[in-house]
Amino acid sequence: MFIDPISRAEDAVVKIILNNAIKPGAKMLDCGCGTGLGRAMTADITDDYLGIDISDAMVMQARRSHPLNYRQEGMFLVADMAKLDFLGDNSFDCVISLNSAFSHVGDGRAAAVEMTRVLKPGGMLLVMAYSRYSLSRLRTFWRNGLCSREGPYTVRNADKGCACRARFYTSKELERCFSALTETRTFPLNILPDNFPCGRNMHRLIALMTRETRLPGFLHGLGHALILTGVKRKAVH
Repeated sequence: MFIDPISRAEDAVVKIILNNAIKPGAKMLDCGCGTGLGRAMTADITDDYLGIDISDAMVMQARRSHPLNYRQEGMFLVADMAKLDFLGDNSFDCVISLNSAFSHVGDGRAAAVEMTRVLKPGGMLLVMAYSRYSLSRLRTFWRNGLCSREGPYTVRNADKGCACRARFYTSKELERCFSALTETRTFPLNILPDNFPCGRNMHRLIALMTRETRLPGFLHGLGHALILTGVKRKAVH
């Protein structure tokens, strides 16, 4: 969780989306929960929460960051979102994956299949992924080469030498991963603030990013990240 204005504005916009999409009391799975940002964002929506992350250190930090809940020990588990065999079919009302954790999964299609499997029919899924043609990547293509599907990614505010491997998606690629869902839509997160001086006023940054989510589809890929939402198809009897 970062405290710079742009990161805080991103989190605020994502929280608005979650508040509008998640029903109170929904049973939720947070894939790639990191240090517990998803839990912090949804604590006022539901207590029925499970966060998983492949990193032991992240899970330990998440448990330390959320020590007051009596279910804390079972609230964060070490697990791979592409291997959810310990969870039953149709187990959760809502499945989310924030901060583009999905982009760091080795097999995105396998993760999408598993995330959809554990989602109840009629349940909502929300996933964030790094955009392949984000404005920041397009602006530096002359230095870093063409916008490849995979490559190093440096987290904002991190040491420039500290990069990890990531997969960069287009809207169509993300939709294909989650083709089993219906009512899918994608929208961008953060096109302008990450690339041009937009001030540090939180209200203005949130308003700008919110307006960006309403831009026409052909501009969505310019966002720092893409957000996909969808609903699991209900069984036909």
